[in-house]
Amino acid sequence: MGYRAYKYRLYPNARQEKDLLNMFVVARHYYNMCLDLWKYTYLTAKRRPISQQFEVMRKDYKKTIPAAKNVHSHVFQGLAKRSEEAFQGFF
Repeated sequence: MGYRAYKYRLYPNARQEKDLLNMFVVARHYYNMCLDLWKYTYLTAKRRPISQQFEVMRKDYKKTIPAAKNVHSHVFQGLAKRSEEAFQGFF
């Protein structure tokens, strides 16, 4: 039995496009912060960061960056997980 692939195209209106762009900017910035935390922890302590560090960083990030308030927490959790996978793939 074969599989079918479907291709979807989104046509967001101006407000949705602005919200998507905002979410991508926040996600890129947070992902880079996660990578920096991995790098800093490895260079200083020669160990991996614990998950509570990412939780604290996420909560502080959402408090201090107004644009991050509209991004859901599961997006941040997924970014932290992807940064872990990227760092593990590096070594």
